[in-house]
This record gives sequence, C-alpha cells and structure tokens, in this order.
Amino acid sequence: ILGVDRSGIVGQDGETHQGIFDISLLRCIPNLTFMTVTSENDMSLCLDYAVNVKKSPVCLRWSKNTCPNECDAFSSPVEEGRGIYIKSEDFAASLSFAENEKSSDHKKILLCCTGSMYPEVLQAARRLLLEKIEADIFIMRFIKPFDFEYFYEKAKYYDAVLFIEDGVKTGGIGLELSEKVRAKGPVPVPFSMGFPDKFTSNGNRNEILSDAHLDAEGIYAGAKNLLGLTTPLRQNPEDTGAPQKNLPGMVEE
Repeated sequence: ILGVDRSGIVGQDGETHQGIFDISLLRCIPNLTFMTVTSENDMSLCLDYAVNVKKSPVCLRWSKNTCPNECDAFSSPVEEGRGIYIKSEDFAASLSFAENEKSSDHKKILLCCTGSMYPEVLQAARRLLLEKIEADIFIMRFIKPFDFEYFYEKAKYYDAVLFIEDGVKTGGIGLELSEKVRAKGPVPVPFSMGFPDKFTSNGNRNEILSDAHLDAEGIYAGAKNLLGLTTPLRQNPEDTGAPQKNLPGMVEE
C-alpha cells in the first residue's frame, strides 16, 4: 500500500512540494489501484479494502487539510471503480427543491471531484443551489480503475459535468473523462479544471487554490460559465486575457 498523505495543496511547504503531480505520475502504472480518500470514515473503508480485498498494489491519496464533516455517503461500501454520489438533498436539504418546483429553463450540473477537493466543491454546490441551479456531487473514490459506465448512468441526466481535480491537468483524470463524456453525445457538456503545467507559487491552501481558480469561488464561476450563465471572473495577475468562454482553471478542449 502506497500512502500519499499530502495530496493536492499542502500549504506553505514550498513551490516544489505541492502534491499536484501524483495523479499524472501514478495512474499509468499497470495493475495499480488508485483511490482518493475524502473523510475519516471513508479512509477506514478504503484502507480495509486495500488490506483485505485487493491482492495487488493500492495507492491511497488524502489531503493534509482538516477532514470534512461526515455524511452518510462517506460510509457507503467500497465497490471497485465506483465513486460516491451525493445528491443535493443529502448535503443541503433546505436548498434542494422538488420536481414540481423546477422551471422550464431549470439547469442541472454534476460536480465530479477528487476526495480532497470536496470541501471547496461543497461550498460551490451550495452557492449554485442558492441561485436555483441543481448541483450534485460525485467524488472519484477510484481514479483507477474508474467505472465509467456506472458514472455515466448518473451523469447523462445533467446539462453539464464539471471535473475538478487537485492535480495538474496534463495527464490527469479530468481530461480523459471529459473526452469519454463528449464521445457519448452533445449532452451533458463536460469540462475539466485543474492546475496548469507548472510549479505553484508559495502560499497557504486557500491562496494557492484561489490563484488557480480552484477555490469555491472559482469552481462556482466555472460551473455557471459551463451552463451558459456567465458570471464576472476575478482578476488574476497571471490571467492571459482569454475570452470569457475560456473558463478559469480549465483546458481548451
């Protein structure tokens, strides 16, 4: 078992010590099971799976960040290749709405993320719900193998799917899954967010995520743009002046 205990952004450990390269480096290794952990309960289940079920190497990656509050979905049994699907009524019951409350122009988006990006994705989803945009979450418990058909059976009912990973986009899981979703048809519209192909600046977790538009604000803006609901983007010293349609933190696909 290989434990990556500082996956994603680890704060002020320095420009070259951020855990944003492991997904690209490790997902290409044959016979390696690659899992991303979200919470304490999830860790217990994933570790048990790695020790007692798998007979081949397993990599577990988790964040240096504080564990999020538990929800029932984090205690769901581990099924190989399958992630954790969380409907909005499970994390924001007061903000979710019934079928008869949905208007003709109702929008639905699925936010698909690595486990350590869950806190930021959760904040973004709640903000979208406040604006009457249905936002559910799919956590990639498995990066490899990834049961794409299981995922797509859920994703196909949304207008858009936004992939968010705390790793570099080059060689990451988001771009590959975007291509697979796009190959299925025009809907849902997929896009991926991640870090650019360079070392990050030094700073705390929030500062580094904000610079890459991967904080809650950036994910919220990316989701609205993907749905065609434009929202003003923050100014960033490293912005290239690309048109609004080039979403923050995303790759032109």
